[in-house]
Amino acid sequence: MEMKPPFTRPVKEYSVENYVFEDGKQVLDNKFTWKYNQNHQIFEIYQYDSKIELYEASYYNYNDDQQLKDVTVKVADGEQKKQLLYEYADDKLTQISEIAGDYNTLTKYDDYGNPSEKETYTKENVLISTTVFINLYDQNGRLVEKHTILPSGEADRVDKYQYNESGLLIEEQNVRKHFTSIAKHSYNEKGDLILSDFNPGEPNHEMLKRELIYSKDNNILEIREYRLGWCYQDHNDDFGLTGIALYSYMR
Repeated sequence: MEMKPPFTRPVKEYSVENYVFEDGKQVLDNKFTWKYNQNHQIFEIYQYDSKIELYEASYYNYNDDQQLKDVTVKVADGEQKKQLLYEYADDKLTQISEIAGDYNTLTKYDDYGNPSEKETYTKENVLISTTVFINLYDQNGRLVEKHTILPSGEADRVDKYQYNESGLLIEEQNVRKHFTSIAKHSYNEKGDLILSDFNPGEPNHEMLKRELIYSKDNNILEIREYRLGWCYQDHNDDFGLTGIALYSYMR
């Protein structure tokens, strides 16, 4: 489930600086910058490391109907890392081909825009694996269950989704053989996501909270990440702030 854009009015670009806390100090981990064209579409994304040195860049191209045509991802020295090719039928996305190294992954989409099948090929076009997604929808066309079938034919997991009366996603369950992880989401009166709680459903694993903070004009300013559990501060029983993402906008 994708989160909506962090801004309400069009922007030329926005950036996110991600910080972690080490020995009580806030330390930059990485930075992302999204740039938009005159049609308010993403056309470039830049990823920087902790020293603000370019790590990776993505370039977006659109067809005459303003549909996303392809995305090319390059590393800092300009070498191509991968390319994504988009195909449509009747104005609906039907498949995305990802070409990376010696492999080509073809993901097919259903009429609701969700993945229905993923095939992986060698560069000689030999099929080596197929993963199937069985998607179930409610009467409003909302995804309520996704069953993942591995290349072996074995059922790997079931994802379940619950919505409130306004159609906002409030709970996600990831059901596996031996455990079920749960994510719960809360919203403000405007329908903006303000808090997500993640419980991995496994012993000795961290629990996670993400808190979103907005500006007066409803743009995301910060996302704060808190952790509790075995991995955090030697069996600490309280949630501790472990990361923060700071947003800035250029109009």
